[in-house]
Parts: sequence; C-alpha cells; structure tokens
Amino acid sequence: MVTSDERSGQRVRDEHGRVYELGESIGKTGGQGRVHRVKGASLAVKILHDTSSSRREQLRAQLAAVKRLPVEDLPMARPLAMLKEPHLGYVMDLVTGMEPIAALLSAPREGIARWYIETGGLGRRLRLLTRIADAFARLHGRSLVYSDPSPSNLLVTRDLTGDVVRLIDADNLHVRSGPSIHAVYTPFYGAPELVRGEVGPDTRTDTWAFGVIAFQTLTLIHPMLGDEVVDGEPQLEERALAGERPWIDAEPPNNTNASSRGLPRADVLSTRLRELCAGTFGDGRLAPEKRPTMTEWAERLEVASGFLLPCSVCKATFYASSSACPFCASPRPAFVLARMDRWEPGRMKEHRSGLTEREGMPGFVVPVSGKYLVSGRIARAADEDDRTDTPWLELTFESVGRGRARALGGAPLFLSRIDGSEVQTIGDKGRSFPVTTDSAREWILHFGPVETPHRVARFVPFDDEAAR
Repeated sequence: MVTSDERSGQRVRDEHGRVYELGESIGKTGGQGRVHRVKGASLAVKILHDTSSSRREQLRAQLAAVKRLPVEDLPMARPLAMLKEPHLGYVMDLVTGMEPIAALLSAPREGIARWYIETGGLGRRLRLLTRIADAFARLHGRSLVYSDPSPSNLLVTRDLTGDVVRLIDADNLHVRSGPSIHAVYTPFYGAPELVRGEVGPDTRTDTWAFGVIAFQTLTLIHPMLGDEVVDGEPQLEERALAGERPWIDAEPPNNTNASSRGLPRADVLSTRLRELCAGTFGDGRLAPEKRPTMTEWAERLEVASGFLLPCSVCKATFYASSSACPFCASPRPAFVLARMDRWEPGRMKEHRSGLTEREGMPGFVVPVSGKYLVSGRIARAADEDDRTDTPWLELTFESVGRGRARALGGAPLFLSRIDGSEVQTIGDKGRSFPVTTDSAREWILHFGPVETPHRVARFVPFDDEAAR
C-alpha cells in the first residue's frame, strides 16, 4: 500500500523553506523508508517511516548529527537539507548511472561463467570492492560507523571499466564513541553478535557485513550457508547466521558446514584474500576483535587486482598464478612481474615476493601489450590524507624485455641501476627501460628520490613459451 507521502506529485518542504515535488520512487532502503527523484532537479528525497514519536525524534536528531559529520570527501550520498515536519527525511544528490552491488551477487541458474565475465569478471569486482573497502576504512579512521552495510545500499557504476562507488543511507551513520544505538542490520549481513542481540552496530559489525558482501561478490555464495543449511530446516539457517555453525570453508575437523556451491575459491580469491576470509568468518565469527580491519581488506583487494591477467579468448581476468585461464583453459599470456621492495640509501633491503603476493610488499603483473596504472597505495604507503586510489604511474610493455614508464602523480619518478647509479628522471612524457634477469643490466623504478627511503619496483620477465 502506498502512503500519502509516497505518491509522485506529493510536495515536501525542507528546513530552509524550499519546496520539492516528488517524482517516481527509485527504491526502498533497508525497509526504513523510500527514495524519490525530485522533479526538475538532480536531487532525491529520502523519506523515513516510523510511527513511534520517540523513535522519530531520535531519527531526527541522528540525521541532524549526520549532516555535521566530516564526510564531504567520501563517496557518500550525504544529507544536503533536512525535511520539515510532518515528514522525516532529507534531500540528497541524485546518484545516476549506478546500480546496487546486489546486481553482481545473483547469478542466473545457467551460464554462470559467461554471466560472471559479461558483468565485468573478477577484475571489475575486485576494483569495486577495493573502493568500497577504502571508503569504509576512511569512515572508521574518523571514528564513524556505517551501521548497516548491505548489497542494496552500496552502489557501483554500471560502466564495466569504471570503479566509481557510492554509499547511500547516510542516515545510518553514527560516531563510534557515541551512545549505543539499537541493532540495525539487513538479514544475512548482520554480524553474529548483532543477530544474537548482544551489541549495537560498531566498526567490527561493519567489517563482518562487508566481508560477507565481498565473499558473495567474488564467489557467488554466502560464507555461512553450507549445503546442509541451504537444504535443511529454517532453524539451521538461523543458527548459522547467529554464528553457531562454522563457516563454509573451515578447515577439518570443523568443516561440518561445507558447501559444494559457488565458484572455486582458488579461481576468485587470492591466497591473502582467503586468509582474510578465514580471519573474518573463522577466528572472527565469535571473536569480533580478531576480524581483519577494513584497511586490510582495502589493501589486499587492491593487491589481488594487481595480479590479474586478461584472457584473449574468453575475455575473463584471472590470477597470474594460474598457468591457464580457469574459465576456458586458454594458456596464460606473457607478462612482466613487478616485485615491490624497500629502498634504503646505500643498500637494497630485499623482500621475497611471488606470483601470489603471499610474502613481502605488494607487487603486480603487467601483460605484454597491456597497460597498468600503479596507485598511491602500491607506490607509497599513503596515509588517509592522500588519495590512495590516485594513479601515480602508467606502465606498458611492448615485450617481456622492454618497458615504458610514465609519471602521473604530478611528481617525478626515477629509474636507476640496481646500485642506485645512472639515475634518470621519469616525467609525464615517459621513459623506456630494459627488463632483464641479468642483475648487471637491471634497472629499478623508484617511487621517491634515491637519497631517501621509499618503495621501488623490480621487473621480472615471464613468458611461458620461452620457459618451455
């Protein structure tokens, strides 16, 4: 049933006296309200529904507080103005060209692999999840809690090559150190302690919800719903969501909730992402303090996306640690492996690294004839004041033996011999350099002046054909 404040053509007034005519409804949000376009403007109005006068006052106070929070630089549809009585809600910018990330979770019954690829594949999913995780990490870094992450309130661009994201339902935000609020969560995404009614939302419950969304987006299965739960009585599902069953990929002898559904984990989860999932749904299932942070999620998702190669046959993206495309079995293309190390003036402090980024600092791979943009997070240990997703460097390789680097971050980068001699500046015009396994002829790329400590990249040619 449509209520009087949900009809197109209804007029509402904001706190400053401006009048808005509601257009069509563009969706519900978590069952708490409805969002409408505003006729004649690139704005939207969210109207919240609650019949309790005390609850309405609490929501009104919370919305006023949210409007003052420091989130202007975050990808969030924040309140621009509050609605005036008798309506409860706010005006916000209209988000266009986007869809809920839920669109990437529900696969068709048949043709799952093709659908996965056609909706952007592994690469798009990792990019979008990285941006969402980064937004949550920055929120948590400001002592803010989102409260109710769900696939319906995390929007992603419909552009398959883009990585723009937006968090909506900003009215759920609250300060971590503030008074506890009632348990708000979307079914299937509430942390076990929320489901059991033991706590209110906090950064750890945010992390659980994001972890579930990330796992589902990549594997197409819920981490707590094994075969026995899905095929069993509703009580089994309730127990699993309350944390009373192990997660689906638990190691023996705790693998009593295993699942045969979803994509093969090794195909879509890097080694370190699998470790994050185990930390979230295994150790962190009943011990929230053991869950990885959103910063860890953001870093490992970005690193994972850097280890992908394109398949020229089926157009999928897959991890370079696989010798062939897992979607069509086509051979892996030639690529160059960038190994990230730490440069200290006077000597190299080397770290082991490999195709699965298990050890050492993050690395990445660049396919021959491909292009790779190195972000601030990989190029330097950027803090929150830096835009960690800003490209700092463009790398291209015409063969496994020759590369070209171009600076994008506004500051020059540098090439040198392995001992720091023969320093060459890389500007926005770019500079070519050889790639070789001969240490006497090796060049390394510096993300800072050679006289200061910083990260560097060393390049290793990798060609399956040559290896055979």
